Order: sequence, then C-alpha cells, then structure tokens
Amino acid sequence: MGMTLATASGCAPPCHDDGWFQGGCPDPSEETDSAGEGGSGDGAASGAATTGDGSGDAGASTAGDGADDDSGGLTCPGVDATFVSPTPTFHFLIDQGTAMASELDGASRWDSTEAALLDPASGVVAPRDATTRFGLMLFRGLQAGCPSMVSTPAQLGAAGSMGMLMSMEAPAGHSPVADAVTVAVAEITADAADGPVTLVLVTAGEPSTCATPSPIGAQLEATRQAAIGALTTAYEAGIPSVVLAVGDDLPGEYLQALANAGAGVQPGDPDAEALVALDEATLVDALEQALSIEPHCDFELDAPVPAEAAVGCEVLVGGMPVPPSDADGWSLDDPQLLVLHGSACEALAIPQTAVELTCDCDV
Repeated sequence: MGMTLATASGCAPPCHDDGWFQGGCPDPSEETDSAGEGGSGDGAASGAATTGDGSGDAGASTAGDGADDDSGGLTCPGVDATFVSPTPTFHFLIDQGTAMASELDGASRWDSTEAALLDPASGVVAPRDATTRFGLMLFRGLQAGCPSMVSTPAQLGAAGSMGMLMSMEAPAGHSPVADAVTVAVAEITADAADGPVTLVLVTAGEPSTCATPSPIGAQLEATRQAAIGALTTAYEAGIPSVVLAVGDDLPGEYLQALANAGAGVQPGDPDAEALVALDEATLVDALEQALSIEPHCDFELDAPVPAEAAVGCEVLVGGMPVPPSDADGWSLDDPQLLVLHGSACEALAIPQTAVELTCDCDV
C-alpha cells in the first residue's frame, strides 16, 4: 500500500492575458519580432511552461526566460510534495473456545490474552490506540449458533470498546476457525480502510467446523485443511493474516501451514513465522511482532527531477531533515522516484509520518 500524495505544485503559475499585457504574457508584437529574429521564439518558451496535458500548470519550467538562450536553460523540477504514511488496520480474530480457558503462566489463556492486548501499562494496543485502527472479533461454536461471534468495529481509539467486550465474555464451546475466518473476511471487506489491513488470528486448540464440532481422526485433518484453506482465501482477497498460538496444544506442522497460508507463501518460498506464546512475556512479544509494520519507502513523483537539479532538493521525514544518502537518507533512484533508506525509511513505521520533498528552482 502506497503513501498518499497530499500536495504537488510547480515553480510558477501560467500567464493570463488580461488585454493589457499585465498578466505575465508577452506583447504579441514583441513575440513576433523575437520569433523572427531568434528562430525559436514563442514555441520554445510556451513548450517549457506547460505540463504534458497542456494545461499550463507548471510542473516544470525553465531557468531564465529561455527565449534567447540557445541551450533552452536548465529544467526546473518545481517539486513541492508531501506524502503521509498510511493508517494501518488490525483485526483481531480471537478463539473463544474452551482451550482458551486452560492455564498460561498462572492465569487463563483468555485472561492473559486480554492483558497482553489491553493492559494500559503493558498491553500492545494502548501505545498505538491513537494512530492505528483496531477491530476485535471473538468466535466460538455453540449449539445455539455457529459460528457465534461478537465484535467491535475497527476504529481509532478502540481500546475501551475492546476491553469492555472481552471483559464480558468467557471461553466456552469449540473452535470453528474456518467458519469464523469466512465471516471475518466478509466484515473486513466491508470496512472502509485506506491503509494496509491485517487479520491477526489468535487461537489455542484444535480447530473444528460448524458441521463437525468434535472432529477426530480423518475429520480432524479435514478441519485443519479447512482452516488453512480459509486463510488462503483471505489472502487471495487481499487480507493477509498473522497466526498466534497461545499455549502449545497445536501441532507444529499444522501451525506452520496456517502461518504460510495467511502470508501467501508459495512452494519454494521461505516459511512465514508461526508465533507461539508459552507465557505472558512471550505473548506480549508475539503480539508486538504481529503488529510490526514494514514501511513503504518508494514515492513516485508527478514531475521528474533531473540529476543536475537534485542539488536543490531537500527532504524532511517527520519534520526532520535527512541527507541525500543510500545509507540513512534519500536518493532519486529514478528522476521520478524518491526512495528513503535505512533509518529514514524505518521512521515511516509510525503511522501518519510526513515525508516532505522540496526542490528549489533557484538553485
């Protein structure tokens, strides 16, 4: 998911003919004389002052007036652009089956998960609550309904509603992972999110389905494959998943297959990381890892910046200047492509961080 381009402007506005030759347009009689003497005249000047669509909104102009300069002048990039790192959305899909009632580090897996997510001091949501959209979906299978799901919508400032929902619920029933993922994908698809979206599946016990609530033998393998298939379908719909197992009940091979499906891993690709939490500390660490963001650090510009004009460019990331450098700064890998490197790129892991590029036409 790319950045949002907020502004882009050129070096100078186009002229307008007010009938008195005061709008920046040359006197037609002077143009005629100049064209007759210089051989290039109006065609060279007007061509440099318009964009590709001929609108005259100067995305590129020339240094000097260019009328009598055989070289045509140095092309000015006229770049003044701001990009903003997008707001990510994470949807937690949490298993509410009986396996979450088992003990983890002196508390139930359910209570430990609630604390790791929502504790004001140590939880992973609180420090991100104002900059990241969070949604919560709890799922289980009951005789009264399957999948039985309750949820809070994805939004900024979601910690309060998430905490209220989890505090009112408790583990019971079986774990229809495939059915719950299918419902979750439909809800996520209907959500209007501008930035990257990730499904975080938190589970503990062997999966079931609504059709097979207590699978054994070949049925159990079928329910595992159904869960893997559901995450594959989610990925193909544009919703990648991170899988976190609370406790060590799940077979490693199945857990790895879930993680690979959620990440869209293809045959021959390296495995995705399957997260496992065996105590409260590793649960917090695993959730931190699940919420890590790989920033997007390539930005396509509306107007190309010639190499000889790049010396007049300045880049700010989060309001701080960064140098032209392939190590921890910026480069123009292409006249129309700004790339951030190293720590300058890593700074964009914080949502809504601004990247400002200005190129001074006078340099």
